[in-house]
Amino acid sequence: MTVVNERAARALKELLQKPGNHVCADCGAPEPVWGSCSLGVFICLTCSGIHRNIPSISKVKSLGLSLWEDSEVQFMAEKGNQVVKRQYEAAVPVYYYKPSHLDCQVLKEQWIRAKYEREEFTEPGKKLPYEEAVREGMLMKRGRDNGQFLSRKFMLSEREGTLKYYTKYDAKEPKAIIKVDTINASFQPNKIGNPNGLQITFLKDYSTRNIFIYHDNGKEIVDWFNAIRAVQFHYLKVAFPGATDAELKPKLTRNFLKEGYMEKTGPRVGRVHTPSLPVQVHYSHQTRALNAATTAQCAHTQLLTIHTHSCQTAAECDINCSEIISSPLYSKPKASRNAGSRWTTDGSCTSRIPWMRLPKGRCSWGTGIWVTAPAPACPPVPMAMAAGSTASPL
Repeated sequence: MTVVNERAARALKELLQKPGNHVCADCGAPEPVWGSCSLGVFICLTCSGIHRNIPSISKVKSLGLSLWEDSEVQFMAEKGNQVVKRQYEAAVPVYYYKPSHLDCQVLKEQWIRAKYEREEFTEPGKKLPYEEAVREGMLMKRGRDNGQFLSRKFMLSEREGTLKYYTKYDAKEPKAIIKVDTINASFQPNKIGNPNGLQITFLKDYSTRNIFIYHDNGKEIVDWFNAIRAVQFHYLKVAFPGATDAELKPKLTRNFLKEGYMEKTGPRVGRVHTPSLPVQVHYSHQTRALNAATTAQCAHTQLLTIHTHSCQTAAECDINCSEIISSPLYSKPKASRNAGSRWTTDGSCTSRIPWMRLPKGRCSWGTGIWVTAPAPACPPVPMAMAAGSTASPL
């Protein structure tokens, strides 16, 4: 017998009030309006479309518009999101990225397929494709100069803790070797122009670099993404043996909250104005917004008013810049610790921008800008130092 729509809607609405049922079982979106009567979960509209593409696993119905059988409503009551999660998410690895409703389609689709279709997380100890010691394959990479995507060989090594790519499949030497501890990977389909587009950001010579890749197969590119996170997690477990999984998880790849360009004023020399320069800014959960700071140069001294270096996080800045010791005024600063790393003992910056004679100064915390002040003996100048405000933590 077919349940009357109103009666089914009331029963299902009551089930939505149970713990866990008020959000989508797969992406956490609030107020789900669909249900899988074969799995027993409540899901959102977006995830219902993915379920519909797996008819052998999931049969979806609208909670308010579809006709529900008595047995189907009873099944939903017996199951529900929490019960089904305990079954299909019993052994999700710490490194595996569980997408939210804000993430792109390919992440959500592969998460749903991994759970219900491939049943990868139903029991611990399963050999997962993300945990290979060496992962090798071909990905489409965008060229730096012409923007054309070409097939490139990539190799990820857990033992070496590196990601390499080669311009040719049989090339002996890699084009680039990227340390996994400097990598951030984030899906950027709109920016790359492909629904499976992945942006890999990393440090090279203390400068931020980006490469853009994709694969036509959604599973393949998501497997690469989670494999990178798995190698990062392995590295962190070795580097911080006393840390808990909950402490290490936030140190894996992060999504950008906002990315764009801002106008930043350059240093002013005397009364000559330096045109504004575009500065690309990346906001994430563990970084700070960029500071803009300008100073005036005394007419009778040679001061470097702003010096850019490569601190990427507040913690890194604290380590590398908080104890810069300057010898007397106008001498080169020397590092009190980490000499030869970010700051060398002779005052030469490793970003290859030579030091000039500086007064005592301090790195503007977490911003990557070295700010100096005019010498105390300088006479008043109309355009005195004007430092930009520091952004609050995100």
